[in-house]
Amino acid sequence: MKQRREGWVWQRLGVVALMSGALALAGCAEEGPFLQTEEYRTQAGESEIYGGGSCMAVSEGGGMGGGSAPAPGSESTAYSYSYKSTGSGVRFEFFDENGEVVEARDYNAAFIASGRRDEVVVAVGDDEMRFVHWGVQKCEPIRDPDLGP
Repeated sequence: MKQRREGWVWQRLGVVALMSGALALAGCAEEGPFLQTEEYRTQAGESEIYGGGSCMAVSEGGGMGGGSAPAPGSESTAYSYSYKSTGSGVRFEFFDENGEVVEARDYNAAFIASGRRDEVVVAVGDDEMRFVHWGVQKCEPIRDPDLGP
C-alpha cells in the first residue's frame, strides 16, 4: 500500500502542475466566462482527497488536461482527461487506459452562465475520481491540495 500511496502523490503533483499552468493561462484573460474545476480521488478503503483545481477561459482555443501513467509494477490504473474550449463552452472527456472515452460532458454557455455545479464520477481501478465543474465570470481562488478542504 505504501508504494501505491507514494505513486498517487507523484501523480497528484503532476496533475496539480498541469492545472496550475491552466490557471496561469486563464488569469491572462481579461474577461469571463470561465469554467472552474475541482478534482477529488477516493482510494479503496480511504477518505476522499482533494487533488487540485483550475479555472480556464471558455474562449476558442483554450484547453488543459491531466492523467496518470503508473510506474511498471504499480497497482494503479492509467487514465487521462481533457478540457477543450469551444468558444462558447467547454468539452470535458475522461479516457481509460486504452484511450477510450469513459465519460464526456459539454458545458454550454447556458450552463456556464448559470453557476450551477455538475459532478462527473468515474471508477479508475479500485479507486474513484470525482470532477466538479461550474461556470464563473471571474476565477475563484484555487485551494492548495496540501492544505486540505
